[in-house]
Amino acid sequence: MKNRYDGKPLVMLLEHYVLWSIGELPEVQEKTLLAMTPMLQSTYSTSGTWQQVIASVMQFPVDLPTTLRGMWSRNLELARKSGTTLTPQSGDALIACDGIHSAVRAQFYPDEGAFVYRGTNLWRGVTRMKPYLTGASIARIGARHSTLIIYPIRNRIDAAGRELVNWVAEIEREVAVPVDWNKPGRLEDFLPVYQNWHFDWLDVPAMMRAAELILSYPMVDRDPLARWSFGRVTLLGDAAHPMYPQGGNGGAQAIIDGATLARLLVSEPDAVAALKAYEAARLPATSRIVLQNRSAPPNVIVDTVEQRTGGKRFDRLEDVIGQDELRAIFERYQKVAGYHVQQVGKG
Repeated sequence: MKNRYDGKPLVMLLEHYVLWSIGELPEVQEKTLLAMTPMLQSTYSTSGTWQQVIASVMQFPVDLPTTLRGMWSRNLELARKSGTTLTPQSGDALIACDGIHSAVRAQFYPDEGAFVYRGTNLWRGVTRMKPYLTGASIARIGARHSTLIIYPIRNRIDAAGRELVNWVAEIEREVAVPVDWNKPGRLEDFLPVYQNWHFDWLDVPAMMRAAELILSYPMVDRDPLARWSFGRVTLLGDAAHPMYPQGGNGGAQAIIDGATLARLLVSEPDAVAALKAYEAARLPATSRIVLQNRSAPPNVIVDTVEQRTGGKRFDRLEDVIGQDELRAIFERYQKVAGYHVQQVGKG
């Protein structure tokens, strides 16, 4: 069968670039493009990732991925409002993992209240930059009123040895930004808070200004539900238990959901029974995390240190909080989240 891209390699690259921009590029295709990167660099006499090569050749504006994401998000919203329907499908079970705005959840809970807003907005960005500290360090700077979390997500992305670094700015605000993971963020809405954050190992404002993509999102959740499964239908991930993205649990708990459900669907011949068993195993655990993230999230250590020091400089952490107390706080949260070493070992 003839490949639809035969003789039209640029069309393939452009389509894949758009799909990557809106978060719809299949993993297998992205792996193929990663493998093709050296060839693309040679063909077009430029350096960088495959995305950068395409953007350079086509002279795309830096903010094109952000623009495309925004357009895609608005398109999905218009489709939802217009009542666009999909072709009917059939199967043994329906697993609703359709996110925090779950249409399936809304059918079972049509009168559910508004999102619970904690009073903190998030701005997320991705920046190509030289490695900082060890090159694999996760850093958390600041306390609850204004915090910055940074960590590398891909190393050695170009000939200069740069990394792809993800960063999250958390700022207390009275009004929440729109609840939309794909909402483009504006630098001027948060940069002033960080404009003087200069360290010998990191220039924070420079990192933020160099970001290829910035998204904004409020720290919101919903009250735990009493039930996820209804016959052959169940909820999973944010559709089941939207929580404050603390301790990596926004994604981690969805992964555990999926693994648990897959194991039960394989071992239990009756799909309805499998969905009930899945709910029994995961609903209580995730409900505890939702509530724990509200009252005592993992960043409670940073807040505790700030309260004890009054925000003043100190030389030794041990003079403020001891190792035993630190370990107790960490382990308490790990046990609630389900990834304490003793729990993982049993799994």
